[in-house]
Amino acid sequence: MKKKPWVAALIAVALGALIPGLSAQPYQVRVTAEHANIREKPDIGSAVLRQIPGGMILEAVSREGEWFLVRFTNENGAEAQGYVHESLLLVIGGAPEKKETRTERAGGTEPGESPPIRKEARSRRPAKEPERKPSAAGARPGGDRLVISVSTGGSYVSGGDINAGTRGLADYFGAVLSLSGQDTAAPAHLAYVLGIEAAIALNPRLYIGAGVEYFKAQNESLVRYPGADFSLRTRPRLSALPIHASLRFYPLDHFYVQGKIQYYLAGCGYYYHCEKVRFWEEWQGEAEGDGIGVELGIGAEWDLSANTAFFGEAGFRSARVGHFSGTDEYLSTEGANSTERGTLYCYRGKASAGESYPLVFVREKKPSEAGVSDVRKAEIDYSGPFLKFGLRVKF
Repeated sequence: MKKKPWVAALIAVALGALIPGLSAQPYQVRVTAEHANIREKPDIGSAVLRQIPGGMILEAVSREGEWFLVRFTNENGAEAQGYVHESLLLVIGGAPEKKETRTERAGGTEPGESPPIRKEARSRRPAKEPERKPSAAGARPGGDRLVISVSTGGSYVSGGDINAGTRGLADYFGAVLSLSGQDTAAPAHLAYVLGIEAAIALNPRLYIGAGVEYFKAQNESLVRYPGADFSLRTRPRLSALPIHASLRFYPLDHFYVQGKIQYYLAGCGYYYHCEKVRFWEEWQGEAEGDGIGVELGIGAEWDLSANTAFFGEAGFRSARVGHFSGTDEYLSTEGANSTERGTLYCYRGKASAGESYPLVFVREKKPSEAGVSDVRKAEIDYSGPFLKFGLRVKF
């Protein structure tokens, strides 16, 4: 039997009422803010699913009060839906009328009524969602006020007197024996670096932080003197635990400059072992000091996820530390065993050939014996370039 036209129209109206949005067609909206948060629910306190940059065009499915339900692609490449506040979007195509929310129906009134208090509420301009402007370093949506950084890397350290004393002793014995060493005494220059830092945001591009690092450089060498059956083993060492306050600034996205002022808890050591036929003797010294240094670096960041980033940094540190004190222990084949506590001194020792060479030892009193000149307290130079890389976690 042929259906009457009014019956078909009645069925269509009924289906439209029972299945709202069945005939609704998606339309396009454009992000007008610098960034917009896509949230799980139409609520400002709801979880952020993704952050969309300004100017991007999205497909809106529907509108619920002050929120648009939009489609987007998540980090896994799958299609998903979420809500964006109307203050962050501009409708490009036609959109359905704003639907009455449950909030508007609350208060014991019928849907058709319009009490004065509701009229006043509608007349107000809807408050914008408080979108916090992200940092230039790919900030996680919702905030990155606290950032924890862990790093590792390497550094070239000058060394100062500890390296000069190592080479000087090798040259001193060569002059005494009237022989040239077959090898040279190697200085300690290359250090590994470990660090951790916590920083807070003063504004989206400026961070202030505090942290600590540790680095250590050590090298060992064996100098032989042919014709004298004599050898010298050396092992200079230097280390430091600089505690720092830092200021990091992002002039460009994902690019920063950082300055630090550092307080150094510094250490150094030496090991000299002389050996000849049926006889050996050695000196082993340890000393500690403290001082102030500065560091300047430039770096770049690459986002790994919403709250983690990989960074690389290069720069230069300047720190010369003096006033070292410690102990020196002397041992020999003949059973000698003595320990001397005092200050780390650098002085020049005169060899039999008339030349003098820099020597570094811990001495209880200022050296004053014959052949000694230019006595002063030793200074260790921790200055040098560095290269670091690590991870930053944002909270």
